Amino acid sequence: MKIDKNIKVKEPLIAVAFSLLLPGLGHVYIGDIKRGLYWFAILVIGGHAFAQYLIHPATPLSFIIGYVLMLFLAFLVISSISLLIDVYRCAKRFNAKHRLKRSLSAWRRMKIIGLIVILLFFNPIEFIYNPFANQKAYKIPTGSMSPTFIPGDRIFVNLSQFKNKTPQRGDIVVFEFPDDPRFDFIQRIVGLPGETLEIKNNRIFINDIILKDSLSPDILYFSRGSFGIKGNPILIPEDNYFVLGDNSANSRDSRYWGFLHKNNIKGKAYKIYWPLSRAGPIK
Repeated sequence: MKIDKNIKVKEPLIAVAFSLLLPGLGHVYIGDIKRGLYWFAILVIGGHAFAQYLIHPATPLSFIIGYVLMLFLAFLVISSISLLIDVYRCAKRFNAKHRLKRSLSAWRRMKIIGLIVILLFFNPIEFIYNPFANQKAYKIPTGSMSPTFIPGDRIFVNLSQFKNKTPQRGDIVVFEFPDDPRFDFIQRIVGLPGETLEIKNNRIFINDIILKDSLSPDILYFSRGSFGIKGNPILIPEDNYFVLGDNSANSRDSRYWGFLHKNNIKGKAYKIYWPLSRAGPIK
């Protein structure tokens, strides 16, 4: 067999590193563009579709759909491992076919292995595109927002919701606790800047008018604490909000510590994703 001296060795470890950087890129490095497009379609396009379906606010997650998503996620994980094995083998077959010997020194090979380890935990591509970049997952630890959330619920929070929008009454927001910024709280906005608020007869009164819209009529609010209690209406300052837990009998909220400044708000909760029996958009 005649050897083409213009064909260069394809180092399997370099092919693996390229594949970790972007699925399919390792196969393009080897010269197998069709195979690279195949892996790109499965892991990049398929992964993007999975992420968008999962985090889209209006997408319901029924019990059956949830398990289908779990199976698809398992498929993506197995495919990711298969990709690395496949590109490694393809590089070795390419070298064997063209009778090429690996030319990397042991030291350079170790550096590539180190790069592979780094790419397993840190991928610069994520700074260019990451469908979860503006999302954060939280686990509900207490029953202060029951029945909307119960302990153990896992939710998605949109961290960019209020970059160009103003929080609205009824929004469930995650925020830094004003008394201790080390902790994040989650509660519902009931009072807006410039409004006068009072809690009496288990209802919210805004500007001395009972609030009927934006809040569930099934939620009872108790006049406790120091702010907005019966007989002592309060004026909410500019750029501040009044927040309450849906489980008013068991919630440390604005009634006790006062107003929530807009700069403390991190994002809006919009979807329960676990457990599957409770998964779906947040109302």
